[in-house]
Amino acid sequence: YQGFRAAEIAAVHGSQSVDWGRRRILSKDEKAGKEVWRPIHPLVWEHLQTWNTRGWLFPSPVRPGEHITAANVSNVLSKAFKRAQGGLKDNEEMSFTPHEIDLFLPEALRIDEGRGTV
Repeated sequence: YQGFRAAEIAAVHGSQSVDWGRRRILSKDEKAGKEVWRPIHPLVWEHLQTWNTRGWLFPSPVRPGEHITAANVSNVLSKAFKRAQGGLKDNEEMSFTPHEIDLFLPEALRIDEGRGTV
C-alpha cells in the first residue's frame, strides 16, 4: 500500500521512520538518494497500531540490532505472489508480475515528490 521498494520496507524503524503525530512515514529511496515523508495508508496505519514499534519493524533474526535485508523482503513477497497464484481457479491467472507492481505502485502513490515532503 505504501509503494515502497524492498530496501525501504526492510529499513522502517518505529521511532526513526514513523511520524506518529502526523501519520506519515519516511521513505529512504536508495535508488534516487532521496528522503521523502509520505502519508501512511489507512490499512498500514491500522496494522502499525498493533506492532511493537520501538525498533525496527522487521528486525533481523540473525543480525542482532539490525533489520532484515531487501533480499528477504523480495523473497517473502515472491512467495506470497506464488501462493496467491496457486489460489486462483484453473482458468484464472494473475494479470501482473511483482516487477510490474514495483513499476506501477510507486509512481501511482507518489505524493509531492518535487519538494521531498508531504
